[in-house]
Amino acid sequence: MNLQHFMFCILIVLLYFMFSAESTNNFLEIELIRHKSAFHRLLEMGIHPAAVGKMFGKHVSKPKPKPKKDRTNDTVQLFKYMDSEYYGEILLGRPGQRFKVVFDTAWGDSFVPSKQCSYFNVACRNHEKYDSTRSSTYIPNNKPFEMNISGQSMAGFFSTDTLHIGHISVTNHTFAEITQLPNLFLSSKADGIFGMGFPALADNVSKPFFFNIINQYPNIPHIFSFYMNRDITTEKGGSLIFGAISKKHYTGNITYIPLNGVPYWQVKMDKVYFKNPMNELCATGCNAIFDTGSSVIEVPPTNLTQLNRRIGAYLVPGTNRYQVDCIEVLKLPTIYFQIQNTVFKLKGKEYIQEIDVGPYHNCTTAFVESPKTMPDLWTLGGAFMYRYYTIFDVDKQQIGLATANL
Repeated sequence: MNLQHFMFCILIVLLYFMFSAESTNNFLEIELIRHKSAFHRLLEMGIHPAAVGKMFGKHVSKPKPKPKKDRTNDTVQLFKYMDSEYYGEILLGRPGQRFKVVFDTAWGDSFVPSKQCSYFNVACRNHEKYDSTRSSTYIPNNKPFEMNISGQSMAGFFSTDTLHIGHISVTNHTFAEITQLPNLFLSSKADGIFGMGFPALADNVSKPFFFNIINQYPNIPHIFSFYMNRDITTEKGGSLIFGAISKKHYTGNITYIPLNGVPYWQVKMDKVYFKNPMNELCATGCNAIFDTGSSVIEVPPTNLTQLNRRIGAYLVPGTNRYQVDCIEVLKLPTIYFQIQNTVFKLKGKEYIQEIDVGPYHNCTTAFVESPKTMPDLWTLGGAFMYRYYTIFDVDKQQIGLATANL
């Protein structure tokens, strides 16, 4: 073997270990990358919190219901964007056009910016745009797409093409090409959103992409799972795993909870409470949605008032976010979520985000008010799932939770 051949072999081995953390029994795991959030970056640049709040402080209105090589599982790499949210990379078309997208369990449709987006749409200008003329597998659809996000209009039209995610290619995936992208995407790393809710959340011409995957790859078990690494000392972020449960990402037993609100990944919580003294926030039970597209925990208004009073949080002017005195973080009480007679807890430091704004050190809570469209629902986003490895089981319509490893 000559030196050139030897160095080529070494390069191949290095690339293998760089991009796959585990590869046994057809299991492929790709590490997540952690990025500082745009929410944090804007504050650190000295932009007034009220201005940042106008961009990030409002809620996204969730949509309302309306032959291949056999694979058994796959994993896609996620990255962080905006306020501690994760995104992953996908390809659309042939040859593939690369996009960063949020994998959101509270959405049904998929969308990315379109090449037809106006140059004067500044949010579009900052993102990758899908160009149907470059793809040999493009199929026109042209049905209009329009929705309102945080009071801002988003519009476009549907198209169909091949989706490449991980090592999987999904033919005839229908998604929206966005020609009018809201300004809330100005500072986001992600180009779009790929919904992972149930089909009733999607438009009648499209389908959530995971359902297209399991239709075209029948050997893949009908589950997916999220691991979100909460260790701030590393850039490794976590994984979205298709068709498998990764034992290295959790300890202890998995608690399975039946859904009670399909098409959302919604469960019944027995109660939420603090101890010493006992303070129950939903003593007679309440419903909660698991939302991988959000980093926060949304709380009904009455419960949020009780919660903030208990932890001593106060509103940040011009935003919908609350903060506490940083010297009190280690003294904050643990909050307990009882679900299916099993208790899941978050310590004070686990529901606080620390942000430096100029010379000031701020400690913002993960709790925000539930949107007016869903005022009685709790939403468990990344602030909860950082602590608990989360399994989404389509066939059995259940959520699995286990203590996540760092």
